[in-house]
Amino acid sequence: MKRRYSAFLFLDLILFSGIANAQNPLFSAPVNYPAGFLPSSVFAADLNGDGNNDLAVADLGSENISILLGNGDGTFQ
Repeated sequence: MKRRYSAFLFLDLILFSGIANAQNPLFSAPVNYPAGFLPSSVFAADLNGDGNNDLAVADLGSENISILLGNGDGTFQ
């Protein structure tokens, strides 16, 4: 049986509306970020020194690494 992999890394942004509603968190819609043909591993760190977490995604399909720079609000470019 052959497995199919998505060409996108799926990330969800989780938003909490405060301490009073901590038991009922609000979830935003999933956001798809292009990260190669067979993304296999993700590393999160501040890669460019701007204080925001960035993502490095290893891609088995092309043997490349995709860098997604963090915007500081839980989204990436």
